[in-house]
Parts: sequence; C-alpha cells; structure tokens
Amino acid sequence: MEENQWRRKQRVCYLFSWVFIALCIACVIGLIVCIVLFGLKKDANNYLLLAITLGASAGTAAFALAGVGLSKLSLIYAARLRDVKERSVSEESFFAGENTLATFQKEGLLLHSTEKEKTKVFVPFNELRVFSVCTRARAREKGEWSIVLEIPMRFLAKDKKAQKELPPALIELEHKPRLLAVLNKFHVSVLGEARGEGEKQPFTLVKKFSRPVAKKRKRALILAALGAILFGGGIALSFTLSVPFGAILITFGFFIAARGCASFLFEKTKVAVFREGIYWNKKEGAPARGTFLKWSEVRRIYVREEKEERVLALDCDYGAYDCPLLAGVMECVTQTVPELMEKEK
Repeated sequence: MEENQWRRKQRVCYLFSWVFIALCIACVIGLIVCIVLFGLKKDANNYLLLAITLGASAGTAAFALAGVGLSKLSLIYAARLRDVKERSVSEESFFAGENTLATFQKEGLLLHSTEKEKTKVFVPFNELRVFSVCTRARAREKGEWSIVLEIPMRFLAKDKKAQKELPPALIELEHKPRLLAVLNKFHVSVLGEARGEGEKQPFTLVKKFSRPVAKKRKRALILAALGAILFGGGIALSFTLSVPFGAILITFGFFIAARGCASFLFEKTKVAVFREGIYWNKKEGAPARGTFLKWSEVRRIYVREEKEERVLALDCDYGAYDCPLLAGVMECVTQTVPELMEKEK
C-alpha cells in the first residue's frame, strides 16, 4: 500500500513537471514574438500586446518555478519509493542497480536479483572493500555522495582467465544513514572521504587550460548560419506578407543562431589545476559533465595512450579516471603535486 502511494505521487509530479516546463517554453516563445511585433508593427494594438507580454512574462516565471519544484519533488518521492522497496526485503537490503539488491548479512554481502529464481552471489566481508566517495561536477566541496563496493572478479566472472586479469568490480550504492548504520552494525570499515569532513572554502586556482573542439565548432557555425538565414527570412516576411508569421520565424532564427554562437564560443575541452585538486570537462564525443578530483583521493598520476591520444591517468583506490592532456597540463600538475607523479617508462 505504501509503495503504491509513493509511486503514484512520483508519477503525478513527474508528469506535471513536464507539462509546466512545456507551458514555460510556450510562454517564452510568445514573449519573444510579442517583443518582435512591438518593433515591426507600428499600427499594432499596443495595449493588447502589452497585456499579452506581461502575461507571458508572468507565465514564464510561474511555470518555470512550478516545473522545477515538481521535478525536485518527483526525485524525492522516487528516493522514498526506492527505500520502501528495499525495506520490503529487509532492513539490511539496498539497491545495487536496476533489479539487483545488496543484502548485508552476518558474515558477508549477498548480491541477488529482485526475481527469486535468479543466481545469487555471496562475498565474505574479508574479501570486500567499501569506500565513501563524493562525485564532484565542479571545483567545490559539494557533490553527490555514494558508497562504492569493491568486489574481486572471481566472485562474479565464470571464466578463470577473466577472474585473474580483470580488475575488481565496483558497485555503487546510495549514500544514506541506514546503510552506514548497517555497515557499522557488521563492523565493516568504510574507506575514503567521510561526508562533511571538508571545509567549505573556495579552492585555490593554479592555472586554467582549454582547447576548442574542431568538430563541434564546425557544427556550431552551420547552426549559426541557419539561424541567421531564418532570422533574415523572418524580417523579409514581416515587411512583405505577414507580420505574425515573420515574427515567429525571427524568434526561431534568433534561438538557433544564439545556440550556434554559444556552442562556437563555449564548446571547449577545459582543464583547471587547483592546489586542492584537478577539474576537467571533456567535450569530445558525447556530452559529459565536469569532474573534479581532490589530490587526497589520487594515489598516483601517469601518462598513457587512450584511443590514439595521450591522457593523464589518475588512479584512485576505488577506480581510475582519464583527464585530457592539454598543452601545459602535465607541467602544471608536476609542479603542484610532484609526489603523485609517476615517471614515464
């Protein structure tokens, strides 16, 4: 009953959040069209346009706030629904993926599917390492916390060769007080950074590096040119055939051109070295969020080849990261944290 209640609340909030976001976008488009009409049509009913403009402005703000608020509320309800599902199995159970549960028992960890007939994997506590990890998308203390389980591949892979050659598997669990209480109950040590131990002070920047992404710059120029054509066509249409349709075309042309110009200026691979850590945002390939690692998390740093490109590899106890090796980054990192650098062979 409780599970259905949270599921229903989560779905309703998620649905209405998208409805309000769509209404917000419609209001923004209407607002810009009204502004264009003000400038192009001198004999327009200014009082009517003013009323529509004010209404579109108020609607944009109201629908934006409602959409964002309901979206966040939907995430809260989703987390509560997930917790209810976990507790329905046991107080020591936590989701470790879409349909996989990690249940802590007296002597070890049991990985099992939500479907009863599926295979189960048992890992003794002495073969398990647990880390507290904060994933930071920006150079600041705030980030997304998680508990990472390191499990040797011999418990997961059937192939003996893979058991020896493959690195340990990393399984991420949601960082929550109930999980920490369970780990403490079974005397499982948690390695890594403790939540809330960092000082909330700005990090000290040493130097920034950037490199334009050639492929994305070409696409941005094409997009900007297309937007400019639509913008010019809208102006011509406004003075010849129809002001309203011309205004709509001008609006879409403006959006497309602005998007292309922004991509041309800001689509860059960036690396920033701080006294406390390193930040990067790799723009090649699929869009990816930024990553910030504290030097205290890094065990060693070295250069290696990755898909015909040299990258700066950063090894942590719970995994490894590849940072773009832009010109000057290697020298700056070496000067900042020489004790972590590994000499090239």
